[in-house]
Amino acid sequence: DNMDLALGRHIEMKLFGQPGKLDTARWHQLVQQCRRAKERLLGAPENTEAVDITVMGSGRSLIANTLKSTLTQAEVDEVLLTGFFPEIPVDTPLQGGRRAGLSELGLPYVQDAGITRQLADFWRRVRSLLQEESGRAEPFPDFVLFNGGVLEPTLLRRRLLTLVGDWFDDVAGDGWQPTELQNPRLDLAVASGAAYYGLVRTSEGVRVGSGSPRTYYVSVETPTADAIEYQAVCLLPRGTEEGAHVTLAEPAFAALTNQPVTFQIYASSTRLGDRLGEVVTVAADEVTVLPPIRTILHYGKRSVARQLPVQLAVQLTEIGTLELWCQSKQSDHSWQLAFDVRGEAEATAGEGAIETIVEAATLEAAQVAIRRTFGADDGDLSGNYAPEGLRKRLESILELEKEAWPTQLIRRLADTFLEVAAGRKRSFQHEAFWLNLLGYCLRPGYGDPGDELRMKSVWGLYLEGLQYNRPQVRTEWWIFWRRVAAGLSA
Repeated sequence: DNMDLALGRHIEMKLFGQPGKLDTARWHQLVQQCRRAKERLLGAPENTEAVDITVMGSGRSLIANTLKSTLTQAEVDEVLLTGFFPEIPVDTPLQGGRRAGLSELGLPYVQDAGITRQLADFWRRVRSLLQEESGRAEPFPDFVLFNGGVLEPTLLRRRLLTLVGDWFDDVAGDGWQPTELQNPRLDLAVASGAAYYGLVRTSEGVRVGSGSPRTYYVSVETPTADAIEYQAVCLLPRGTEEGAHVTLAEPAFAALTNQPVTFQIYASSTRLGDRLGEVVTVAADEVTVLPPIRTILHYGKRSVARQLPVQLAVQLTEIGTLELWCQSKQSDHSWQLAFDVRGEAEATAGEGAIETIVEAATLEAAQVAIRRTFGADDGDLSGNYAPEGLRKRLESILELEKEAWPTQLIRRLADTFLEVAAGRKRSFQHEAFWLNLLGYCLRPGYGDPGDELRMKSVWGLYLEGLQYNRPQVRTEWWIFWRRVAAGLSA
């Protein structure tokens, strides 16, 4: 996308002498034209020297305002090689640091779009790790495995192989280049791997277990924006298997209840040897700062702030979330938090809102109420578990008005509603209130770890359709899809 945008800006400058002259629709049209031209020029450079770019006008000026230009092989080479694959020494720093840049088309981009500078930065960060794991005083890469359709063109792969060879010719010898591993379909490599992993999950194929590639830490101080190192406790050591559940007996933790608190998590792919529960000092350039959770842990009387001794329990799930429990040492209370360990704090807009964390036993009671309402048995539609009374029952159990239910809570409730989806077939009232509450708990369809999987489950509802063709059910049906539409893929 970055490359297509850069080519679009290049053509816009040729047409107008300055950027920003096209409206949104025509700009996207230009970017798509540049993408097709780029793929054609890079795919068969010996057969094509230039490709015409045509951007249609709009309305009554469809033909009169049509814009035409040409994208040549030399221009593509200049824009892409100079802008994205510059020839640089291995010690070249990133431009603007490692912070995430602005977003365009809804995607977070790094500030420095130079892929070779990103590659050099990565090598410098993992060099000490490679020295330890390879036993080489001066490590260098033996092989390069290319992945992703953007690297299909021979021109781009050749540039990277030549550059990596130049970086290490004083160690590996003049004229040396790493060996390129064969990958027949770069554009399908990730999809093929995902499909094979799906087979492994059904006990077919061979699973290669390596454990977590990162170590995770929880901050024990309030870091400043310009901090160069952080004090933290090792939550999950590198190599921990997915699904493993660990409890930190030490060090001693205390949780502040009934007032806003922040949990800040760090991840590192380069630190070795940190043990579970160890208090360490980590350099800012050794870790990735994950999006924090700002929350309120409710306990006892809501108006009284208390400090409770707790121990932490951690689990790394297979869908990329880090589940963290605060377990009281004085009672049976526990609070569960979930972190998206695949994101970065810099890519998260804003400072984040403070959310209430509901105690685990209270959440379980709410889930039981949902299961009893939509359970498989016929039940009493006018009794204690009538669907029209479920909202008030949940508010009573949670001691929170519906409007105050936090994101983590409503997503756990949504999981329970999806679990009992068959129960909506019991009556048209069941279907109407099931759609109403599920839509409320899933809105807007994205923003929480696991929402992508939830929306895949939800799409099956559309294919299945309504169970009762009643006016109330039809109304709730369209309200439901309006609430979750933002989470549907195009």
